[in-house]
Amino acid sequence: WEEAGVPAPLAARAVAAGALHVRRDTTDGLQWETILAFDIALPADCIPVNQDGEAIEHRCVSLAEAGRLIALDTGPVQVTPDASLVVLYALLRLGTLDAQGEAAAVLTMLAAAP
Repeated sequence: WEEAGVPAPLAARAVAAGALHVRRDTTDGLQWETILAFDIALPADCIPVNQDGEAIEHRCVSLAEAGRLIALDTGPVQVTPDASLVVLYALLRLGTLDAQGEAAAVLTMLAAAP
C-alpha cells in the first residue's frame, strides 16, 4: 500500500522475487538498506497511486521501455537508482538482458549515479 496504493487483496498475490542490498555514498550520507523485490501482475483497471510522497509517479511500460529508461545517461533522471536496480534485477530474471553485455553497461552507469 505504501508506495502504490494497491488494494490488500490484490497485493496479497505479489510473489517475493528477492532482496537487493544497497550500500553507497550519497549527498545525504551513507545509504545502506535492503530493497525487497516482488512480482505482481496488475489488472488493466488498477492504476497505482503514490501514497507516501516518496514516488514521483508510476508508469506502465514494456520491459524494453523499462530497460531503456534505466539506461539513459543524459537528460533528466527518469528512474531513481534504487528503482533502477529493481528493474535491472527483473530484466535479468526474466531473461530480457544478458548478464554479460547489456546488464554490465547498466550496472556501470548505476554505480556512477549520484
